[in-house]
Amino acid sequence: VDLIREEKTIRQSDDHRTLIRARNRCCPSVLWRERVVQWFYDVVDHVGESRDIVFIAANILDRFHVMNGKSDVSERHFEASALTALFLATRVAGSATLEVLDLIRMSRAGIRVRDIITIGNEMVSKLSWDRKLLTPTDFVKAATKLLPATVDSKCTKAIIDSACYFAEVAVCDTFFVGMKPSMIAFAALLNSSETGLSQVGRLEYAHRLAKLTGTSLSDKGLRLVRNRLYQVRNTSVNNNQQPHIIPDTESQDSDINYKGKGLCNSPSCHEDSPIFLSPVKRALTHSPATPSVKRQRVSRY
Repeated sequence: VDLIREEKTIRQSDDHRTLIRARNRCCPSVLWRERVVQWFYDVVDHVGESRDIVFIAANILDRFHVMNGKSDVSERHFEASALTALFLATRVAGSATLEVLDLIRMSRAGIRVRDIITIGNEMVSKLSWDRKLLTPTDFVKAATKLLPATVDSKCTKAIIDSACYFAEVAVCDTFFVGMKPSMIAFAALLNSSETGLSQVGRLEYAHRLAKLTGTSLSDKGLRLVRNRLYQVRNTSVNNNQQPHIIPDTESQDSDINYKGKGLCNSPSCHEDSPIFLSPVKRALTHSPATPSVKRQRVSRY
């Protein structure tokens, strides 16, 4: 109940309300944003930060873009904004061990320290920072207390892990931009409990969640969210391609001082690259970064 109340308060700030109204304009390109979020996961896994940082970084990036109100953002500026959002997210919600220079070394767009500082100052001035952002995982962990008493610890862990995975892949999809974290968590938990609980247990748990969130189980919006989560999850699970992995034998073109113009200027970005494919085609060939992907090195743009 406290989390629901806090969520409502957070969403009343100007930047959050602007994002809710303008969610379709959260980024200049859906493909850019998806690729950025996938890269976020690679970075936080590499530095050992919580994956919740990615939700917060994406939210900062989305709010910043809609508050700017610019539709002609360059790839380089979007990448610099993404790096800055990730840096600020680790500062406000992580261990704060990630340094600006660490991020710059992971970029191929020639981003400079002063770019991060300039955009960082803009983000600090335009966005609200007075309250800690809540993530779907916060609600998932809190809602596990509502599970029936007959559910053992092994089953509880399986439901939590599954729901958290649903929440993680949701960050890659702009469908969920501006959506309440509690709604994403509610739908993720309902989906996860489908295979972890008995029919009676699922129904009991679902009604408890509905009462907590004030959302009817027959709500059309909830059904849409649940179906979308299944679609995004299945796309990720069915995709065996390992995104954003730099092999041990890197080419000379992948040097950290590469001075390309942005996201699509890395050596891997050619006409057949997933970044140039249509969203439907790309969804089948480019999965979100997942815990099952073994990373030898952190990826770069």
